[in-house]
Amino acid sequence: MSPGTASQSTPTPVDEALLSRYRKGDLQAFNQLYQRHEGPLYRYILRMVQAHQVAADLFQEVWLQLVRPDRPQSDPERFAPWLYTVARHRVLDHLKLLKNQVWEMPEEIGEPDEAASVRASSPAPQADLADLVHRRRMAQAMLEAVQGLPVLQREAFVLQAETGLRIEEIAQMTDSPVETVRSRLRYARNSLRRQLEAWR
Repeated sequence: MSPGTASQSTPTPVDEALLSRYRKGDLQAFNQLYQRHEGPLYRYILRMVQAHQVAADLFQEVWLQLVRPDRPQSDPERFAPWLYTVARHRVLDHLKLLKNQVWEMPEEIGEPDEAASVRASSPAPQADLADLVHRRRMAQAMLEAVQGLPVLQREAFVLQAETGLRIEEIAQMTDSPVETVRSRLRYARNSLRRQLEAWR
C-alpha cells in the first residue's frame, strides 16, 4: 500500500448504484439503501398519517414494493423520488379511505429553511434542567405545529425538511406545478412562524 492510500476515503455509493447492485443479488447494498432512508421515510409517513402503527404498516408496504419478486425490473433514474412517490401513494390511499382530510386548499407560497427545527436538538452537556425542559417543550411545540398544518402544506414541508428533495422533484411526485409547491411551502412556513412566535 503506497503512502497516503490509507487516508483516501472510499466514495459513498449513490442510491442508484446500490439499487443496481441489489438487483444483482447484493443484499448488503439493500441494507445500505434501507439504513440510508429508513429514518426520513418513516418520519414522512408518520407526519402524514399521525398514527405510529399505521405508519409502521405503510412503511413496510413501501419496502415490500421494492423487493417483491414480480416487480418490474426497470429501475428509476432517481431512487429517492421513486421511493417517496410509492410512500405517497400508500399515504393517499390510507387518507382517502379514512375520508377525514380536506385536500383542496388555496394555491399560493417559499422554501422553508426551518428543516432543522423539525428535529429536536440535543442539549449541550452543560445545559441546566430548565434549559433542557425548554428545549423539549419547544421541540414538541414544533412537531404539533407541523402536525396541525393542512395536509398538502404538511406534505410539502415534511418532504423537503426530511428528505432534501428539490422542489421540482416534489412537484413531479405530487403532480403539481412548481409554483403551487412553492406556495404550499410558503403557507406552511408562515403558519409555523406564527405558531412558534412565543418560543423565539
